[in-house]
Amino acid sequence: MARAADVSVTPEAAVYVPGKGWVYHGRIDNRYVQLGKARPAATHEDLEEALAAVLAGTPVKVSSTRAIGCSIPVLP
Repeated sequence: MARAADVSVTPEAAVYVPGKGWVYHGRIDNRYVQLGKARPAATHEDLEEALAAVLAGTPVKVSSTRAIGCSIPVLP
């Protein structure tokens, strides 16, 4: 699944909608500023906004963000 969704770090999310394809790819929220440096709490919930748009039947406004995290190893 990680390979199909083109995710490369954890945590990283991808949202697939049948008939529309991949509608969101990236961070869950903006809690991490850089690897090892986090805010006390997220101030923007990217994945939540994408899922809300999908459930409402509206386009996802921001379809891609940069996720920050540990690399997911490529498995055979």
